[in-house]
Parts: sequence; C-alpha cells; structure tokens
Amino acid sequence: MANTLSTFTNFGALPKELRLLVWEQAVNSIEPKSVVIEPLHKVTREGTIFVDTFRGYKARPSDISPVMLHTSSESRAVALKSYRRMFEDTAPPSFPIYFNPDRDSLHLRDCDPKWKGKIPYWPKAREELALIKNLVIYDSRDFPLKLPASYPLGLAAFESLESLSIPSGRGDPATAMKTLVARKEKTSPKAARILRSFPLPEAEDPAAVEQYENRVTAAMANFWTTKMHPIQIEGGKPVTPPSRLVFLTCEQVEAFNEQTPSLERTRNHYPLVMQNLRSFISYLRMKA
Repeated sequence: MANTLSTFTNFGALPKELRLLVWEQAVNSIEPKSVVIEPLHKVTREGTIFVDTFRGYKARPSDISPVMLHTSSESRAVALKSYRRMFEDTAPPSFPIYFNPDRDSLHLRDCDPKWKGKIPYWPKAREELALIKNLVIYDSRDFPLKLPASYPLGLAAFESLESLSIPSGRGDPATAMKTLVARKEKTSPKAARILRSFPLPEAEDPAAVEQYENRVTAAMANFWTTKMHPIQIEGGKPVTPPSRLVFLTCEQVEAFNEQTPSLERTRNHYPLVMQNLRSFISYLRMKA
C-alpha cells in the first residue's frame, strides 16, 4: 500500500521563490473574517434615573489574527502585504487587530443611523474607513434595525466600498427572537424572561419590504453618482459603480449578533434596559 505524505520537514530547504509562492497561496486561502465596531456606553445613576453616556467606539475581531503573521519572518512579510494593523485608535483592544480590506468585512453595530454624512470617529477613522470594501450595518437590540431609505447619505467616508449589507425586514423575526431569548438565557435570565413576556413579532408585508429595498437601491445609485464620484475624482481614485446591496434577513442579523455578542449586553447596562422596558410597558398600558 502506498504511503501518504502527511508532513513535510524540508520546507526551509526549498528555494526562496518556491517558499514565497507557498506563502502567497496560504494567504489567499485564509477565511475572511469580520471586525465589529460599536459604541461604548457608561451607565450612571442620577437619583432615580439611569443615564447612558457615550464613551467612544470599540473594535473587536470575530477571530484571532492569521497564524501566518506569527509563523516566521518570511510568512509574516508575505501576510503583511494583504493585512494591515487597523482600528488601534478605537478603545484599545486586548490584542492587535489585523484586517484585510480586500476580503474582510467591517460590521458597524448600534452606530447612529442618522449620521447625516458623519462617521464613527477615532483619530484614524477617515483613513481606515476609506479602505473598506465590505461593510455590514445592523443593530444588536431586540429587533433588527431598519435603516431609513436615505441611509447611503452617511457613507461618504467609504470611498472604496464594493458591498453594503443592511437589514430590510426580510425573514422570520419570530425565529430570530426565539434565538435571541435562548442566547439571553445564558447571559441574563431576567432579560430573557422579560422578552418571553412580549408577543413574537410578525413578519413584515413582502410588498412593503420590496418597496423599502427599491427606495434604498435608488438612493444608493443617486448618492454614488452625485456624491461619491466627485469624492473619488478629487482623491485621485478610479470612479467605481455603486456599491452592491445585500439585504439581510432577521435570522442573519441575529446570527451576526450571536457570533460576536454586543458590549451593550453587559451587566452594567442592565438597569438602563430595565428602565426602557418599564417605560415601554407603561406606554402600552396607556394605549390599552
């Protein structure tokens, strides 16, 4: 029976040209990852009121840095042609974040949908966001955020954008809510009990979802022609077609949230969540 080669111990003896070809193929085989950027908040109590104070932004990767960055000086040099050390000027991470702008995705979660041309800010934000090609925007709260149809107006910083993914109301929100409750059982049983007390959300009217998606598509095309093209020309970059739009289902949004749990769902945020729920319950009782 023929022997199968499972290890190769003479890699260092290969000519450098061959080793570099192997490392380049290895870089191309690395699975794309995501980095989540979300706002940081501090909840303080003033008398009987809980106050939510914005403290900046925090970046967190969905996975560790590629192993190639730590294998050898040769592999690291090849990997650094594709991966950049980014997002260091957000709230400092516990370890460096290496990001491949061509393949990896930036997830903006819980960022204000009413940017009106502004962007999440940290010292190198404009420089780094201009490199992003794949952007995903969603909300971590109990129901997926449905952005206003004019949302593309807040994307002027993303000069290289090729793909934008946002929720549009597609899918089954009841299934997403059940998944959320199951996840909350592990981290905050009290919040899970409160969520179970609410009726499951109903799916949106397909015609309304389609109308919304058409409005967003038209807004994106108009924005790209009238705003992004002049920005690209002024910056000496090639003019590109409008970003490809991907409309996320409720289940996909919840899967993203499960992959990288939100900082919002921390213990010190719980009083504010309870306060908001109590206010909502009081509002429902007033309407009844």
